[in-house]
Amino acid sequence: MIQSLEKVRRNEILITAKAMGAGLRQLSRLTGVSFGVIQKL
Repeated sequence: MIQSLEKVRRNEILITAKAMGAGLRQLSRLTGVSFGVIQKL
């Protein structure tokens, strides 16, 4: 579901989740967004 959002909105969600303490690998597995993309945010 998150993959289908526009990039700006997707990135906002991922940045917020990272700030709350979610791990990079955990976010990658749950959202389907690649580890590298999440790491760059």
